[in-house]
Amino acid sequence: RPTSTAVITSAGEDRDGDTVHTDGMIVSESYRKHPIVMPMHMYREFPIGFTEKLTQYKNHAVAKWQWLTDEPDTDGQKFYGLWKNHVLNCVSIGFVPKRWEPKKDSWSYDFLAWELLEHSVVNIPANPDALRTDGVKEYLRAAGEMIFSGPSSLLKSMFEAAEHEKTYPVGIDLTKEHEPDEKAVEPAASTNEAGSTVDGKQAVYDTPEKILVAFEAGIISKAEASGHIDALIVPLKADLAKVQRDLAVMSLRVISKKSEV
Repeated sequence: RPTSTAVITSAGEDRDGDTVHTDGMIVSESYRKHPIVMPMHMYREFPIGFTEKLTQYKNHAVAKWQWLTDEPDTDGQKFYGLWKNHVLNCVSIGFVPKRWEPKKDSWSYDFLAWELLEHSVVNIPANPDALRTDGVKEYLRAAGEMIFSGPSSLLKSMFEAAEHEKTYPVGIDLTKEHEPDEKAVEPAASTNEAGSTVDGKQAVYDTPEKILVAFEAGIISKAEASGHIDALIVPLKADLAKVQRDLAVMSLRVISKKSEV
């Protein structure tokens, strides 16, 4: 099944003036057993996907989910097509408040603790940060904006985010089993320096994106992924000083012009 990734909520103030504190998210056992993705919060409709991975940080939460494109009785294929073509780009959470406080001089609330029910693909989310993060570059850009927008330094923010990170596995079986085809003959696989083969062909992991995709798909192990990353880094170590100087110059230009890279 195809998958997608998005920031489903953040600790920023939403369009209603409420603040849903991400570190107060409660992932219940019932959610882990039935982590549904809904169309537009329409609870009388069938799900269009199932969450595969949910990661909770201090100031935002990220979900990776599978689309039910192989279930014709659902709208999974339709919503996936709209998402794939960037017609739909946002998500929204459904939750049950558990602990909250009214904001001063406002009709809005601080939701300090809340139970996640689902997240939906929507047209306009209450939280403006609940957007798609397709691929590493987009996610790093979103994370970078959160880091630089805060009062703390870059390293402090990174360690703070890592300290509060929680990843929740889900209990539902997200794979569909099919009867093996007796006529199908798998090509012989041979191990090489790259450590894996794909359809009998040697796989080349010469970019971080290829390594990440292969690791996420279970084609290579964590140790193999680390080895491939080390192989990419070694040639760069000689130019590390130059890279640091270039980054320093670029940072000064961005700060002085208050522009965005």
